[in-house]
Amino acid sequence: MKKPLPLEELLKLSDWSEVAIRQAQEKQRYLTISEVSAKLGGRSRSAIYEDMKKGRLPKPIKLGGRIYWPEAQLVAHLCKLSDEAA
Repeated sequence: MKKPLPLEELLKLSDWSEVAIRQAQEKQRYLTISEVSAKLGGRSRSAIYEDMKKGRLPKPIKLGGRIYWPEAQLVAHLCKLSDEAA
């Protein structure tokens, strides 16, 4: 397991979205739809599926009968959308 970047290294990164992506990659987690909903401020399940359909969220991966989003992929996608909107 990789060690988290020290604060000095984080501060050298060009923007905070890069910091969020790096941190998520270091702690690769897979989020359930409930966790994605919480991360998005309580969006409903149907709204999450609509966002996926319209390309506003990445497609999840299916493991067994459940679906998961790699947290790093989700954070990177949201940062990209945020940069495009700015």
